[in-house]
Amino acid sequence: MIICLSHVTCKRFGTAVLFYLVLTLQVPAASAASAIASARRFEVNRSFAEAIQSLEPVAGNVYSVEAPEALFLMARCRLKMQDAAGARADVERLRREHPDSSYLARGEWMLAGATTGSVEHRAWVAEQEAAKAYDEAMKLYRNGQTTTALERLQQIVQAHADTGARWRAQESAAHLLVKLGKADAAFEQFSEIVSSLAAKAPRPRIVATSLRRMAALRQREHDYRAAVEFYLAAAEASATSETTSENLLHAAGAFFEVAQQMDYTSTKQTPETWKSVQQVIESARDAAVTSEVVAIADLMFVETLSWSRRFEDTVASSTALMAQYPPDRFYQVHWTLAYCRGMALMRLKRYAEAERQFAEIIRQCDRPLWPTLDHIARAAYFRIGCLQALRRPDSEVMRQKLFLLSNYPSTVWAERIRNGEAPRWSCARADALQTAGLRPAGAAPFRGPRRARNCRRSGCWRSNCSSTRTPWRGRTANSRPRAS
Repeated sequence: MIICLSHVTCKRFGTAVLFYLVLTLQVPAASAASAIASARRFEVNRSFAEAIQSLEPVAGNVYSVEAPEALFLMARCRLKMQDAAGARADVERLRREHPDSSYLARGEWMLAGATTGSVEHRAWVAEQEAAKAYDEAMKLYRNGQTTTALERLQQIVQAHADTGARWRAQESAAHLLVKLGKADAAFEQFSEIVSSLAAKAPRPRIVATSLRRMAALRQREHDYRAAVEFYLAAAEASATSETTSENLLHAAGAFFEVAQQMDYTSTKQTPETWKSVQQVIESARDAAVTSEVVAIADLMFVETLSWSRRFEDTVASSTALMAQYPPDRFYQVHWTLAYCRGMALMRLKRYAEAERQFAEIIRQCDRPLWPTLDHIARAAYFRIGCLQALRRPDSEVMRQKLFLLSNYPSTVWAERIRNGEAPRWSCARADALQTAGLRPAGAAPFRGPRRARNCRRSGCWRSNCSSTRTPWRGRTANSRPRAS
């Protein structure tokens, strides 16, 4: 089961590469539920060893919703097998990994002998009340009463401060604050969870997820340096290699934003800086357990080569990785690598190879590479520059411009063409665009070489334009053109 968790925007040469990091869970939700149901049947039949064996994969996935229940059932089966030490170890693991679970209080009461009136029993009764109030608050949220649900969750945090449900309520309240546009208040809630539970339990699920949410909130506020720190902290607190790899890739992606800010402020980027980012990406690659995450790590490594202006290495690495990740299985990664390769070739002034690479992207891509971002439009725009650098015929350049303007009229690249950021337009091309409705009448003249002295048509920069052959002065509707 692949769950899309969040996205990171990494920018390269003023362009954005939006990619989604995915986490492949070891046990799908349906399989976890069926494993717990099977374990309960084994327990009824007093097959405790078989029950524990079926529960171990579910308990091993810390980020599964069923993991706390699996640990509790394992502890109960061990008690019935007269293995008190093993049961105590399972409850201790429950306390360490899931301090926000109601099964913790139930497990502690079970270890204490399940006697009525004991301290553990009173804690379990309080936990049940808090869990019931939490379920009612979340039901209000699902019914669309977000503000009322938030108030109920905050009441649980105050009234049931010693229960595990209190932490679930605080985490859910922070999420609702984000939905209501109160990012600063949400950040404070997540921060309190981290500061309160990190010392008690070194690597619980709720601490790692709260750190990740704090990083995302800082990234939303464009505080990318803080986002990098929180993502690295979340990677350190992660209990599985999958989440460690994902958080490290998020940290590397946030650093690309830091690098973009450094470009805007003309701050010099040292090679040592990019080496540290490459080390983070390599650590994420080593921790990855799926080929999809490995492919994304390799793609980000190529991006670091481009940012550090190692264009020859970018071409060599992207060429090798394109063969390693075929488009039929790694569609987005393959064609993004192709785009990186084309940009690097253009930077090296190898325009013929770059033009062929951009043409292949345009010809082979049948859909946008990433949501809200279209590399086909980008490839079409930069292919125009390559065609002009190669001094290809005006008709070929014109066809590419019309392709971009006709198929991607709402992109920033089409807007650049309409605003005249592409040089050397002729009157015929300007007239064709205006007739097709792709260039507004009366648009400002295009930037480029000096306009022909006798040409009066807007957007014409050709010195040998047909309009220059008939001087404007003295020309009338009935006069014959004079030789230029």
